Amino acid sequence: MGRKARWPRLAGSALRCFVASCAALSLAGCTSGTLSGTQQSCESTFGLLDSKKVSCTGSVDTVSGSPSLSVIEIGESLNGAFRLETTITVGRGTAKASVTDVDDQKVGGEVSPGDPLRIATVVYPEEVPGSEDEEKVDLQIQVPEGDEVRDLRYEATLIAQD
Repeated sequence: MGRKARWPRLAGSALRCFVASCAALSLAGCTSGTLSGTQQSCESTFGLLDSKKVSCTGSVDTVSGSPSLSVIEIGESLNGAFRLETTITVGRGTAKASVTDVDDQKVGGEVSPGDPLRIATVVYPEEVPGSEDEEKVDLQIQVPEGDEVRDLRYEATLIAQD
């Protein structure tokens, strides 16, 4: 009888360790954060003679953690490579920001008050999840743990590559 009582306790212990290990592994490498007070305005030109062009401006009151921010959003399906030019400023705090280029490389740097970040690279816009005809370009933001960035502003332009 002593053996039977010990076996469930040992199995329960092993199960708890397994669940804790899985939880720790699933959190490793996670990117999550908070964007509050987000506003964005975009306009696009798709003329017969002109290159496709999308321009967006936006702001975020507060950023913490490591969120993604869509600096370009359009209700059109875009195909091919586009030149992205974006400028990011912050009123308070410091953050790293980057986009992923066509070679799957991170392009970006650090932004702080009085020191804007300018990114110019070629990207592939991504489909907005759950949509068949909306595309976006995400900016990955990293704010040091326990800190926050205030008054983030951006201007972004996306131009089709010929």
